Amino acid sequence: MELVLGTLQRLKPRDIWASEADGFTPWLADEGNISALGATLGLELEVESTEQGFGSGTFRADILCTDTDTDTKVLIENQLERTDHRHLGQLMTYAAGLHAVTIIWIADQFSEDHRAALDWLNEITSDEFKFFGVVVEVLQINDSLPAADFRIVSKPNDWSRSVARSVREAPATGVKAEHQRYWQALHDQFEKSDTRIRPQQARPQHWMNFGVGRSGIRLTALRNTQKRTITVGLETYDENSKKYFDLLYRDCETVEAELGFGINWQRMPDKRSSAMWYIKEADVSNQGDWPNQISWMQDVLERFDRVFRPRIKAINLDDWVPLEDADEQP
Repeated sequence: MELVLGTLQRLKPRDIWASEADGFTPWLADEGNISALGATLGLELEVESTEQGFGSGTFRADILCTDTDTDTKVLIENQLERTDHRHLGQLMTYAAGLHAVTIIWIADQFSEDHRAALDWLNEITSDEFKFFGVVVEVLQINDSLPAADFRIVSKPNDWSRSVARSVREAPATGVKAEHQRYWQALHDQFEKSDTRIRPQQARPQHWMNFGVGRSGIRLTALRNTQKRTITVGLETYDENSKKYFDLLYRDCETVEAELGFGINWQRMPDKRSSAMWYIKEADVSNQGDWPNQISWMQDVLERFDRVFRPRIKAINLDDWVPLEDADEQP
């Protein structure tokens, strides 16, 4: 049988979106499309605003997001044509004015000069800052519906940055060094697994945080050398912390049934944050047992993510009613 393949065509983005502000920006800000961009870049993006004005009002950034993995600002600048110096200058101005630490420049084509400029910025800045150059392509097979695709042309080099950081920073010692080795083992386990959870860089601290699709809420894993425990939990920590907690707690029985275990719900009315914990006894100093502990953490983190993520995405703060009864307070 003769194999028949379709003909792939590349369309001009301007043929699909006549205007950046009225066409491409609203399209990209849609939840499904911003998630697709985030997946390409390895970021968890939540849109805060479009056409964000600041300063004197003469500057307007295309899209401002939060990276919910790190709770930091992300600036997206769109350009449905070949890159130019004006947009590069705008990126720097907007980033400074909005205190963004991740910059995403999306264009139809990148000049070699501008790609090299982003590479240079990634080389000279600390690993807190990230600069991405992304080409948006519109593809069509025969008479099919056109589809957009994102292709990275510039991104941070994590390896070179880790080398530079090791030169700048004194190596961790003692318990802190053990923390860092532990989280690096967890990071490596996630990297080779088919999981949607993105681990952060291993740090010499007793916790590691993970995004769960909304700013103000995060997954977290902890190890306690004194209590000899490991913990996985969900924390709410911004000005809406109690509202998030109360809305999730209303469904606590179903949540625990779906998780497959009970969890410790801690509203903590005297604190800004609230949390839900699942704790396991473990000798965290026994490196021979680390693979078992890390497998447990991965399993529980994935359960938390699977059960809580859709509920967190669906939260409407207008539905909030405070837990007032003493019997209701966890």
